[in-house]
Amino acid sequence: MEKLEPRYTTEQVAQRYGVKDSTVRRWVREGRLTALNLGGTRFGPYVYRPADLFAFEQDVERKGAAV
Repeated sequence: MEKLEPRYTTEQVAQRYGVKDSTVRRWVREGRLTALNLGGTRFGPYVYRPADLFAFEQDVERKGAAV
């Protein structure tokens, strides 16, 4: 049986980066962070794949921007 990739909630991502949930949702709206929208509206709920978090971190590091 295939093992499913972990998914993270907005709250978990916010905690990981030391920001508020609203900041994570703003990053998604701005296109800075890729998320899977489970709710069908622009408000989510969202889940985040590890590969998308890694890409976000690489982009931040490359640009020298703060998270």
